[in-house]
Amino acid sequence: MEQTIEIQKFLRNVKKNSISDSDAKQIAAFFLELNQEQTNNLASGLFGIYTRLDTTPQTRQNLHRLIPYLWDRVDESARQQFGVKYGRFVANNDQAEARLALEFLEIVSGKSYIPETLLSAEIDTAVDNLLNAHRGWDNFYNEPPFAKALETLINDRGQVPLQIRQKYVLGLVEVFLSNGNGMSTSAESIYRALIERFNTTQAVMAILSFNDIKIASKLQQPLCQRQYRELIQMMKIKVSAPAVKELIHEIENYKGPLHKLKEQSEFKRKVDNMRKIIWEGK
Repeated sequence: MEQTIEIQKFLRNVKKNSISDSDAKQIAAFFLELNQEQTNNLASGLFGIYTRLDTTPQTRQNLHRLIPYLWDRVDESARQQFGVKYGRFVANNDQAEARLALEFLEIVSGKSYIPETLLSAEIDTAVDNLLNAHRGWDNFYNEPPFAKALETLINDRGQVPLQIRQKYVLGLVEVFLSNGNGMSTSAESIYRALIERFNTTQAVMAILSFNDIKIASKLQQPLCQRQYRELIQMMKIKVSAPAVKELIHEIENYKGPLHKLKEQSEFKRKVDNMRKIIWEGK
């Protein structure tokens, strides 16, 4: 009962007073006295305050300082509910509340708790934004923030949902190959880091990207050809299936123009076989 009264007092003060970084550290000692149920309930209460449209900027700034100290003590099932609540806001088209709920999850690096279907939509949008910047004017300047936004999404989740996997891989390959004229240096380091995190199935998709129309078109340009060959070297260490290694060897030794590779009957047959490996390696 006493702790319940203290929690109610705490919630009132969060909305009334300004809390500094040093204040937040001192308040965090109070969190250690709460049992698991109280911790979960308090976190839920703070989430409710954060996502209310009438909450003041000062209160949200207070919560921004406090929430990370509490989050480590919130149990897994309660954490998942925050992702569900965000999903409800999205489903109900409560756009302002959804934005605030996403901010809350970003504060605690909790985007991994967003339901997978919603994450697929976010990654889909992030890839579209990046490709639009890459294909547009002044792409060297415009690409980095969109590349960073995509990287943040992937860092938070750790895995790419199956529904968006192919688009994600082909999108990253396209921007990594460059526009044929030069590289966006700041963005290229992000592309490289994300590509190096490809799993085996994604690596096979990247290797087979020469079969995609947009990628094949890029492979007419010398810079894109060099980038593709570098991509192949990056992917070699990620695959172990003999059929994939054999295909890589043949690509490395192919003397014709790379943009014509997909038209070669022997490569077409091998691509069909590789697709079986992709879907068996979900």
